[in-house]
Amino acid sequence: MMTSRMLEQTPGITRQQLQDITVTILSDGYLEGTFALLNGIETDHAEALLRANGVSPLPSMNINACVVETAGHTILIDSGTGTPDGASGELPAALAAAGIDPLSIDTILLTHGHRDHIGGLAGPLQTPLFSNVQRLLGNEKGSLLIWGDIVHFPPIQIARPEVSIAYDRDPALAAKTRSALLDRVATDDISVCGMHFNLPTTAKLSRSGKSYALHYAM
Repeated sequence: MMTSRMLEQTPGITRQQLQDITVTILSDGYLEGTFALLNGIETDHAEALLRANGVSPLPSMNINACVVETAGHTILIDSGTGTPDGASGELPAALAAAGIDPLSIDTILLTHGHRDHIGGLAGPLQTPLFSNVQRLLGNEKGSLLIWGDIVHFPPIQIARPEVSIAYDRDPALAAKTRSALLDRVATDDISVCGMHFNLPTTAKLSRSGKSYALHYAM
């Protein structure tokens, strides 16, 4: 079983130690969205859920990335948007603030191919930034699950897993998958990091009927 402890924090950056593995969660900023992307919920209900969770009622989607440091590798999981788009594209600055040299990253893992997850790998600035990359692309308590687009608006879709977004090719299947994963995370008490969490941190889930609540670690 892997036990975890929180390390010192920097604004916009969270570090967590999982035995001999260090996970650094970094904010790439956020993208402006619209509640019209969501299916199964009215705008006023969506805004109310955001307010109830202490989040701005504006439909902005946060973007995070992770760096996993092991004894043999430094692994980047997702790369943000790459170029500034609104208030995004902040991963290079976050890496610098965290004291992580992009040239130390030898492996990149991508959760999927949407621009806000892979954009940081393209463009004239990003290519040399990760020029030393050699490789691209536990179900037990104390482990850490890192997910991509399970939720885009955490306070809304975790409280109401049936709410889908326009990016879901199969809304019914997406809702079923989301509910099953949330059930597993809550039942097994798994720490989770989401690329669209409202903070660059980990969280735990609690359950109330068919609804869930997200509890950030900070």
